[in-house]
Amino acid sequence: MFASKVSRIGVSILKQLSGGKLTSITRAGYNTSSCYNQYLQPLSETKLLRGVIFHKHHLFSTVSASDSSNEGIEQKEKISVTFVDKDGDEIHIKVPTGMSMLEAAHENDIDLEGACEGSIACSTCHVIVMDMDYYNKLEDPTDEENDMLDLAFGLTESSRLGCQVIAKPELDGIRLAIPAATRNFAVDGYCHELVEHGASVAETPAAVGKKCKYTIAMLSDHSAALSVVFGKDGILEQICAVKGYVDMSTVDADIFKD
Repeated sequence: MFASKVSRIGVSILKQLSGGKLTSITRAGYNTSSCYNQYLQPLSETKLLRGVIFHKHHLFSTVSASDSSNEGIEQKEKISVTFVDKDGDEIHIKVPTGMSMLEAAHENDIDLEGACEGSIACSTCHVIVMDMDYYNKLEDPTDEENDMLDLAFGLTESSRLGCQVIAKPELDGIRLAIPAATRNFAVDGYCHELVEHGASVAETPAAVGKKCKYTIAMLSDHSAALSVVFGKDGILEQICAVKGYVDMSTVDADIFKD
């Protein structure tokens, strides 16, 4: 608008000076101004609205496609795992790649022990890979894992520690059996009733348990005491596997004469 006013004033002055000889220049100036106005003319509300709608649609379409892609990746990153419990019941779960079977079991309320919390210091998360094809896809066990597996209850050729079996795509469909007993259960089977007789310093097992992580029991049953001393039935290994300690200070030495 300012440019057109200046143009009109300039034309008026030129006309007065030259007597109208510069009309063509005036037209040229006008045309040039019109050309500029054409490009400087603001967009209509309709054009702006269409632009915004297109931009939003493009943005939302991009986000939706991205979200769908991410969901697809997340689905691909989970594998199917079947746990077979002590009663033979099958529990089907989805496990993210990179997660251990011990973690997966705990997240899905599956009864798989983990006394050492995955630090490879016990054998209580012992599982049995039910298909050797899947077993052969696992990484070889470390020396630490093998040491703990040697103490595992019901050890088999395809036994592994659940904390060391890590989910990966090639393990999709793996089936893992939970043994009928672990070291903890085995020790309870031998000692649970006997523990009720008391612990050292006349404290109950519950009181001792609050002070330390060790299981301390006094064995008054003669046959159980003999099993511990002479390592019968593997009870000594079972107690050691769960950091247990048995106090036999009250056992009469005469019972060992036989």
